[in-house]
Amino acid sequence: HTENRDFYIDWGKKEDFSLAGLAPGECGAGVLDMIESDLAEGSIAIEEAEKEDYPAEKIKKALLLASRALLVVKGRDPKTEKEVFSDFRERFIDGLIASGEYSDVEKVFNGVSSKTALDERKEAFLYAKGFFAHIKDLYGKMDPSFNFPVEKTTPTDAPKEKNMVLDLKGTPCPINYVKAKLFLENIDQGDIVDIFLDEGEPIQNVSMSLKNDGHQILEKEKQNGFYKLVVKKQ
Repeated sequence: HTENRDFYIDWGKKEDFSLAGLAPGECGAGVLDMIESDLAEGSIAIEEAEKEDYPAEKIKKALLLASRALLVVKGRDPKTEKEVFSDFRERFIDGLIASGEYSDVEKVFNGVSSKTALDERKEAFLYAKGFFAHIKDLYGKMDPSFNFPVEKTTPTDAPKEKNMVLDLKGTPCPINYVKAKLFLENIDQGDIVDIFLDEGEPIQNVSMSLKNDGHQILEKEKQNGFYKLVVKKQ
């Protein structure tokens, strides 16, 4: 910066470049980035598997990434392979979003290895390729509110109490925004919820994103190392 300040200034500007004001509340963009990253990596795995006589590791990678890709819009952040498949079954197969044709994806994943015969690996590959295409199709049908055409519009487990609490301390962006968004979708208009968020990006991004979604921010109170955000659903 001291040697050549021009590298730190946008073209046609006089002040140093800064992230300030660049839509900090656009958590939704981060969600899409996460999905598209998994889909891009999975697409490469599919292409490489087809070119390389269907290696098991590429097939397994494609199955895992396809199963994980859309979980973020359901507020899920699985840490293990088992959690990925469990969450996918619960949220997408049991939720009647993904086709039941792929209800055995975990079984296929566990059944293919380097010792699997070539014709069986090819069969697993064709399954993975179809499954991956299905997930990409679902992603293409997802609306701006992260909903899918086959989802029920009235959740059966919607919270009934008023002045509710949603504790998102320790939950990273953009998962915290997705969880807050899903929670608000399941309550009545006019309901108020206290959302607890960490300092920094969580309170900045989530509060701005919820405001952009049309909800009313009633209060933002700093407490011991975190914030309480009081939100009224609109």
